Amino acid sequence: MIPIRRKYLGIALAAAGLIVALLFGIAAYALRSGALKPRVTSALADALNCDVSLDTLDVQLVPVIKVTGTKLSIRLRGRPGLPPFVYAERFTLNLGLLSVLRRHIETIHLDGLQLNVPPRWADSLALAADNSAAASPLAPAPSLVGRALYGVD
Repeated sequence: MIPIRRKYLGIALAAAGLIVALLFGIAAYALRSGALKPRVTSALADALNCDVSLDTLDVQLVPVIKVTGTKLSIRLRGRPGLPPFVYAERFTLNLGLLSVLRRHIETIHLDGLQLNVPPRWADSLALAADNSAAASPLAPAPSLVGRALYGVD
């Protein structure tokens, strides 16, 4: 009886390992840069009501989940003459497994960060020209990470 139990235990462990490898492969395919970059820029643009551009976006899953990108530029929508409101030459997001489940970012590192706050009159002119009761483009976005990574609010 004991050898039969070991045989089934071995089969069960091999099947579990295969399932984990398959899930890891699916996650790696879904998080490839070509598919993730448009989703992230679109989610940021919608959440911040700004024009967002991003040069590169890479995701590393092993040994920890790490998202790196270069040349993040956030511009006020409809104001191309102004410099970017936020510009980062390089950024890194570190995520743990539990933090992903909680939808929380552990650390963010920004290299070459530039903040250009336009004069108050420039913002009021942009809003007046828009003729809409939309929220200010500088309003906080509490569910930004959820939208960018998970596509939910």
